[in-house]
Amino acid sequence: MNRFNTVLTLLLAGIASLASAYTASPRIVGGQTAPDSRWPWMTEVTVLDPANTNQFELCGGSQISPRWIVTAAHCLRRQDGSDAAPSDVHVFIGDSSYHNDVNNGIPAQAILIHPSYNQPAVNGENHDLALIQIASHSQTLWPSLADDNQLNTLETGDMAQLDEAVTALGWGDDASGNVASTLQEVQLDYVPRTRCQMLSPFTINQYMVCAAELNPTATQTDGQDTCFGDSGGPLFIGRDRAPWLVGLTSFGASKCASGTPGVYTNVNAEIGTLEQMTRGANIPLVDLALQASAARAYQPIGGTLSVSAKLLNSSQSSTVNNPTLTISATPTGASA
Repeated sequence: MNRFNTVLTLLLAGIASLASAYTASPRIVGGQTAPDSRWPWMTEVTVLDPANTNQFELCGGSQISPRWIVTAAHCLRRQDGSDAAPSDVHVFIGDSSYHNDVNNGIPAQAILIHPSYNQPAVNGENHDLALIQIASHSQTLWPSLADDNQLNTLETGDMAQLDEAVTALGWGDDASGNVASTLQEVQLDYVPRTRCQMLSPFTINQYMVCAAELNPTATQTDGQDTCFGDSGGPLFIGRDRAPWLVGLTSFGASKCASGTPGVYTNVNAEIGTLEQMTRGANIPLVDLALQASAARAYQPIGGTLSVSAKLLNSSQSSTVNNPTLTISATPTGASA
């Protein structure tokens, strides 16, 4: 059963969740309130029901460039197989508070769903990924899409290295079944694919990654997991404010925090497709990597230092001509 397939209904009296067949939304269980403003790229995605403006679907997303938000495809595809209209999609970026005044969010300009996406996710061929195009919304910190080195480190790490190695975010229902009023975060254990295939009742393929709480403490009575309301939200490495984005919350067992690994879209496996999708929209994402002659350099006060640097095009399908690199530094002084 795809536990993340739940539509949230905004009622005049409050919020209730309605089970449906294949429209998802997981939640953070056993997490904690995220520090205010720590994740400025974190996005609340709301999708209105055109037949009933009191109904909307709650999902998460990650802003990965001034014009693009990445989320789960199932958040933007309706039960009848049609895609949500951009006019029904609004986002809130960088605000830890949950919003139910959905029409006051930033409107979507376009919706791009992975060309190979299909439902249900449990058939093992899901590419549960979509992009939301918005008007330019700039801020200073971005998650980076996990590269091969980052993913290989997770896939080959031992249990100690993978313990609470990844973090998930969301506003979905907590263990009491309530939508969180403030962004929640939870640290989870990364589960390598071969182990996830043994632990999971679902077909786990190369387009998916897994996470769970495999070593709960005695005080974690509700377990830790993503669940209803968190679909499309990020799974990322570590605590860096501009982290490596590893996965997008996708699906899992019907009972959240049961110990069965949650399944997430493998972002690394979709980088080439992401580039093609954005290039087709004439707002291409290009993977420019900075290569410097020294990662760290020391220099006496008053001295001069030269460091060579260049930009490398690491994209799988996109190119850029004549890129420029601008570096600025503000001396802060030093004392002996």
